[in-house]
Formats: sequence, C-alpha cells, structure tokens
Amino acid sequence: MRADSAAQPALAPDLPPSPEHPRGLALCLSGGGFRALLFHLGALRRLNELGVLAKVDTLSATSGGSILAARLATLIAKEPTNKAAFTPEAWDELVQAPLLALTREDLQRGFRTLQLLARNLFRPHARVEALAKRYEEILTPLKLRDLPPAPRFVFCATDFLRSVPWTFERDRMGDRQLGWAPPPEAATLARAVAASSCFPRSISPLPAPLDPSLLTGGAALPGAARDAAIRHLALGDGASHSHLGLDPVWKSHTTVLVSEAGAYPKARPRKLSSPRPDPFPTGIDGEGQEIRRRRLVSGFVGGQISGTFWSISSAPSSYRIPFGYSKSLARDVLCTMRAGLDPVTDAEAAVLLNHGYLTADAALRTHASQLLPRIVPLLQVPVPGWSPADPDIERRVRIAFAGSARRARWWKIDS
Repeated sequence: MRADSAAQPALAPDLPPSPEHPRGLALCLSGGGFRALLFHLGALRRLNELGVLAKVDTLSATSGGSILAARLATLIAKEPTNKAAFTPEAWDELVQAPLLALTREDLQRGFRTLQLLARNLFRPHARVEALAKRYEEILTPLKLRDLPPAPRFVFCATDFLRSVPWTFERDRMGDRQLGWAPPPEAATLARAVAASSCFPRSISPLPAPLDPSLLTGGAALPGAARDAAIRHLALGDGASHSHLGLDPVWKSHTTVLVSEAGAYPKARPRKLSSPRPDPFPTGIDGEGQEIRRRRLVSGFVGGQISGTFWSISSAPSSYRIPFGYSKSLARDVLCTMRAGLDPVTDAEAAVLLNHGYLTADAALRTHASQLLPRIVPLLQVPVPGWSPADPDIERRVRIAFAGSARRARWWKIDS
C-alpha cells in the first residue's frame, strides 16, 4: 500500500495511456492558495534535505502550488547545474524567505478594492492583470520560454469556457481539446501563475485570446465553434479541474509524489432561496476532488503506479510514525483554514511549514524509501517554537487557528 487510505475503486478509464518511455520521477503540488504554498514549502524543504527534490524530472503544479513552482523554476534557470539542490542556508534565503513575505500580502483584498476604482469599472479583468503584474514584480521575471529544460515544469490552469484543464510549459501550452502551440515570445511565467491561481469567485479568469491557427493536435473538430473558443479563451484557477496537478504526469512517469493542501472536511449543502447556476463551476471543494484522490490512492494500492501521497488532512501517525501533529488536529483545524490569497499569521505559517515537512517525511519513509539516501538526515523542524515536541502544542495550535477559516485577517499578522 502506498498511501494512508484503504483500497479504493479501480482507476477510471479516461486517463491518458502510458507512453513507451516513462519519464521517471514526478512531483505534483496541489492548489489551495497561501495555505497550500506554505504546506508545500515545508514538504519541499524536507525533500531538498533528503536529496529527493534534485531527482525530480517533472514538477506539475496548480494554484498555490504554482507559486512555489515558479520560484523554484526561476532559481534553477539562474543556476541550471544545481537542478534544485539547495544548501539549508540557500533554501532559507532564496526560497523560504521571499515566499513567506509574499504570504503576508493581502492580494485578494487589494485586488478586489482595485476593481472598485472608477477607471476599472468597465475592465472586468483588472484584478487578474494586476495579480500577474505583482507576480512578475516579486516572484519571477521569466518568460515561459526561459523555463529550465530540466526539470520539466508544468503549470496547470483551466479553460473556463470549455471546463477543461489547460497547461503551460517551456515548449508548449494548450489542452487536449483545443490543441497545443509554442508559447508566444512575450508570454510570461507570471501570467501563467496568475491564471493558475486566480480563484474565479474572488478574481476573474485571465483573458488569453489566441489565433486559432496556432493551436494544433486537439480533439475538437475544426470549425467556427473551436475558433470562437480560442479567440475568447479565459483561463482560471487550475484547482477547478486538476487540483492535484496529476493530468500532465499520470501514467507518464514511473514514480509520482503528490503533496495535497486543498483538502476540506465535508461541508453541509447550502440552501439557496433562489437557486441559479454558478457562472464559474469548480471542483475545488466538491466530489471531483475526492474522486481524483481515490484514483491516485487506488493506483498506488493496485501497483499501477509507484510513489506516495501526503495531505494537509493527514499526519505522520497516518504512516505509523509518531512524531508530528495529530490526525485530529490536521483534519479538524489545519484543513479548515481558508485557502485564498489573503495574508496568513506567523503562527499559521509556522504550523503549516512544520506539518508539510513532517508529513512528507513520514510518507516518503513509509512508501517511497527507495528514493531516500543511505544515511537519512535528521529532522530539523522548520519552526522549532511550534514543534510537536511541545506537550502543549495542540492547545496552542487550536488557539492560533481559531477563526482561521475567515478571510482577510489583515489586522493580526503576528503570532
């Protein structure tokens, strides 16, 4: 067994077939806003210590995971020979510190206010364009064509007009329906990340109209309908249809590691006085998320794919490793935290970093030990002040996370 769940139904037949030459090791980072960014940041800190991050052949990311992937891609592009092998000091300075600073910004509230300015009243895409510009200022100046050739980076978004996954890569962008095209010379990584992370109920999809003649190889029949879809292309949060980032790597890699931070407890159905269709249907907190998770776990259990999977709602104890936050704390507190782009507190950031770090370590030790070095480096919890070793940690975390489901807690940024 390769995950912390029991066997699930067989894999769905609609997944892509295996290529003749699998690419090797893939790492998938889910969506979930700043919550996902911090959880993945802790997990990848441990993967870097273990030497696993440098072995990754493809990194596929969605939404909050795309923010971290963009930072890594930018650093690797500067030093291609390193291939994601960072010293602890370099990780703290070049990876963790800038991303922690980003999570203190209220991107969601700030861009919502921007839309109210008179000059933007008739510009529905002002917020997402501002988000792309901000990412370019503080996250990455790269063009898509400047992404490093290795590892391969894939950024997942959604074509909202057709409700299908759309991906950005170094050499191509597109989807299976409309087809694929090389990225335009001016296409930036920041815009790809903005498209991947703009949750539609908060920030409108990113307009990305293209010349229909540029896209080839799609399943959609040539004609006016296909051409209109391409000319009116609008891209949004990849978590809507590929929240685990699995589509680009499933059955094309021999080993897959998945870090998930989009998990939610089951919510009660909402009763609307005047039901109406949602203009931006998403699967981020619906049944589609659970179906994808079950497909993945069943693949591990059935031996159809190797690797492992860890989630914000799981815990080291799920893998029979005692050191870590409890399963009940993860399920009832951590995975109920808001998943947007509004600021996090120091305490929230510390706990999420620690939880990702310890849970990823437990999952790898239990289900992917073949990837570990002969001598495994000792655990060094990212934020010792919030270590699970503290006998009072459960109470402290519950107090620190009280009300964490609410958005825009901008008045409380310290712990």
